Amino acid sequence: MLFLFLSLASCASLDRDALIELGTACSSKYWVRHRNWLSAEHHICDWELVGCDHKGRVKILALDFNNLTGTLPSSVGLLSKLEDLDLEHNHLVGSVPSELGQLSSLVQLGLGGNQFSGRIPDEACAPLQRIVSGGGKGQPACDLSGNKFACPLPACNTTVATCGGACASV
Repeated sequence: MLFLFLSLASCASLDRDALIELGTACSSKYWVRHRNWLSAEHHICDWELVGCDHKGRVKILALDFNNLTGTLPSSVGLLSKLEDLDLEHNHLVGSVPSELGQLSSLVQLGLGGNQFSGRIPDEACAPLQRIVSGGGKGQPACDLSGNKFACPLPACNTTVATCGGACASV
């Protein structure tokens, strides 16, 4: 039983470290909504716009329209229980980290309306295909639109296009 507790504690610590890196890399003090972010006194589940499961693991990051600037750190891939990553309409630049491919619980992804560039990593195909195939009726639960991705698109280019992703014309 002690091992299980230590394992859960270390996973929660990884979540905290990933969120600290995200807040630092994306200038959380300038966000529109940032209550308790980077606070040592508060559990990450008490940080504004962070949703957790019953075990205190990060399940939702709803950071859309929040003035995030900078690059998305690769540590976001450590959020192994993350189901919904919504970063739409911020000021994020640079490449989408390949570590997004590690998010095996992801069912919703919003990266649209930023200034991402570079290639969409092939590793992003698995979560995108899972999101698109699980979408059911209506629009898929993914948005890659409005970015300037480099050509060529990854092998899952049909899935990327379904999510509104396209490569920038040169």
